[in-house]
Amino acid sequence: MNSRKLLVVMVLLLLVSLLAAACAKPAPVPAPAPAPTPAPAPQPSLPEVYWTYVTSEATRQEWNVAITAVLTDNVRARTNGKFNIVLYLAAEMGISNQALPKAVSTRAIDMGWHAHGHIAGIYPHLNVYSLPFLVGQDVIADGKKIESAIHKITEREFSKQGVSQGAFFAQTPVQLISKKPIEDLSDLKGLKVRAWDENTSAIVKSLKGEPVVMPVTETYPAVQRGVIDAVLTGVPAMFTQSLQEQAKKLYIINLAPAFVYILYNNDSYKALPKEYQDILLDEFKLLEKRAVEAQPAADKKSVDQMVAAGVELITPPADQMQRVRTQVKPIWETWAAGGPLNKEAYDATMKAFGY
Repeated sequence: MNSRKLLVVMVLLLLVSLLAAACAKPAPVPAPAPAPTPAPAPQPSLPEVYWTYVTSEATRQEWNVAITAVLTDNVRARTNGKFNIVLYLAAEMGISNQALPKAVSTRAIDMGWHAHGHIAGIYPHLNVYSLPFLVGQDVIADGKKIESAIHKITEREFSKQGVSQGAFFAQTPVQLISKKPIEDLSDLKGLKVRAWDENTSAIVKSLKGEPVVMPVTETYPAVQRGVIDAVLTGVPAMFTQSLQEQAKKLYIINLAPAFVYILYNNDSYKALPKEYQDILLDEFKLLEKRAVEAQPAADKKSVDQMVAAGVELITPPADQMQRVRTQVKPIWETWAAGGPLNKEAYDATMKAFGY
């Protein structure tokens, strides 16, 4: 092959190579590496919060204090010890039952336990619960029916004081324990009976007895010294106060119990982190469920304890109780006429009960 032919061959090979390269698919461009996921922003650590919670009950041994103490324990546990609600008895704080709602309203304390009769000075409509024999045998259901009937009124009045309702539940029915035998409950003439507010005093007066208003914690020495002859209160409180040592006649009359409102200060609540607010509201619901379960058991247990201690359990005859009901019934309308809030609550309640 001469040089001219060799040169032609080399040119042809070069052209073929260039043509092949031009027709070939381009190599894929490698995809860019994914950007690293940014680390989540660190959550601010939840603060430590301490609330002061005061109950009007006299001792920590009461069944109703025990179930509310569970709330404080659960809130602490669910917030890893960050949200602490410290429970005090009113006596430990030097706060009277009547002063308790103002203490919550002014944020002197963050949360308070209020028996309805103790706070009727500020919320008079709540004494609708105390209308004698409006609440029947099913204390829990009837109490809830009244609470629902007056809820809008109550919510409005609480809001005026800067507080909100956390939980609501019924205590045990009110019975009568007496040092002296009572032949006829419709005629308590000459009997000095412990009452705790205007409504219970009116009941005693309508039955011709003499009401003596005092805290349940003072009843033991009062019975012992003859200051009073008989005590109106729930049976668990009778046993806690050792009244079975002084009085041996227990009359089952089933007057309405105290109904408890646990109230919290609105500003204290608003200052909580959302996580704490949700936990607190959830625990209020759980507390109400515990109360529904615990109340009947506590009542039965205390009655059994009184009988075991030698107290005579007396169920008054039906005709006698009918006379009692007839004599106390005028209290209803008298109370309703006591002011516009009373009338508003009365009308709502009567409607709910079908009167």
